[in-house]
Amino acid sequence: FAAAQITRKEILALRIKQYGEKDWHVTDARQDLRDVDIRARLTGAERRELLTAGQAEARTAALKDKGDFREALRFAEQAANIRRRLLGDQHRDTAASLGNLGRMYELLGDYAKAEPLLRQALEIHQKTLGENHPSTTPDLSSLAGLYESLADYAKEEPLLRQALEIDKRAHGESHPSYAIDLDNLAHLYRLLGNYAKAEPLQRRALEIQQKVRGENHPDTATSLNNLAELYRSLGDDAKAEPLCRQALEISLAGFSHNFGILSERQQLALESNSSGALSNYLSLASAAGIGDRAVYAYVLESKGAVTARQSLVRLERRRPELKPLFDELQTVGTRLANLSLAEPDPKHPEVRRQKIEALTERKELLEGKLSGQYHEFAQTRDAARLGREEQLKKLQAAIPPQTALVDVLEYWHSEPPSAKKGPQKFERRLVAFVVRRGAFVHKIELGPVAPIAKMIDRWRCTYGRPGASDPGNALRAQI
Repeated sequence: FAAAQITRKEILALRIKQYGEKDWHVTDARQDLRDVDIRARLTGAERRELLTAGQAEARTAALKDKGDFREALRFAEQAANIRRRLLGDQHRDTAASLGNLGRMYELLGDYAKAEPLLRQALEIHQKTLGENHPSTTPDLSSLAGLYESLADYAKEEPLLRQALEIDKRAHGESHPSYAIDLDNLAHLYRLLGNYAKAEPLQRRALEIQQKVRGENHPDTATSLNNLAELYRSLGDDAKAEPLCRQALEISLAGFSHNFGILSERQQLALESNSSGALSNYLSLASAAGIGDRAVYAYVLESKGAVTARQSLVRLERRRPELKPLFDELQTVGTRLANLSLAEPDPKHPEVRRQKIEALTERKELLEGKLSGQYHEFAQTRDAARLGREEQLKKLQAAIPPQTALVDVLEYWHSEPPSAKKGPQKFERRLVAFVVRRGAFVHKIELGPVAPIAKMIDRWRCTYGRPGASDPGNALRAQI
């Protein structure tokens, strides 16, 4: 640890010279030096236990992405307990773990347990880093989100404004973090029905993301969706539809451009983003007068991307000798995705561009090797990269004459608030697409999932029993 301490001291001196004693970059450098000192005093067993806490945090995030909040809570508690015991109550890693634990309780609806944990995480960061440090803004936003869940908007607004001012001072008004703060504040004003305040904030947030992150970044898609939701709440579907469509296309492009190269967590995040964007588009489709064929083309593209990922998993299991190539492709792809999605360094744009080009070249080389050794990989990759209209034409050409394909999809249907303020209304629904050879596609809304699921369960329980009434009749009437 002696060498690490010397290095950290040198970095601290450079930061002081570059930014001055009171800048938050210097605070971070001091905390990094403090971390080395703390770890130097720990035993080998304690340091290994800290690594276990880090692994528990990663497991928490992965389970959260999968929607398994109860199991994620268990790992979040493990990480928080270890860090609290080994690092103390006044450490930034302890604060991060307490914040994660609080968010798990919030996701489980236990707000009484979530609030003190989120407050404690904020207070630790404020005490150890300073009240104006940008690392406090995620804590402020998390606590604000909790109050939004409780519809306590009077407590939410000052927290969001405080986060906005901190990021403005730390990063300026053209930073992605500032854009996220604008989006959060605009969302609150939408809930309050104050669209005159919300719209300029959301437009500014979108402009920042497009300029800094780029037109095809997931954060840009999020801002597009948020602005679309605002116009839906105002009843202006004509303005909402192109924004919603653009967000969906960005999300789906992430699948085709990153075919087979991402870690499981990155792929799950992409699936979640595209699923949410598709649900938003389906919710808007009928009101905006979007044709059934155009809507189904997006549904087919989304399903095709998921199928392609599953095909790759099966392929890797069948051909274990290809595992080294798959592993290297995933490593290269993960690095490429992280670099592409990271905030650009305005001082060294050429270095970033060169790294992206080198990783892209390596990715294409590995994909070529896999395609040469196994034809199914090439077929799956090429299918994933087909345009949505080409996919639909290929599907329809494969349907025999006098035959129809009925494709059923479950999605989250959203409705803007009827009183033009308050949260959106969400409902799990089923939609069916009847697809025939040629150009025919017909969309049929089947309605809420819950009553249909009950009828299906009843039909399964009574099917084939002598004297039982036929619940299938009620099911047919329902759909």
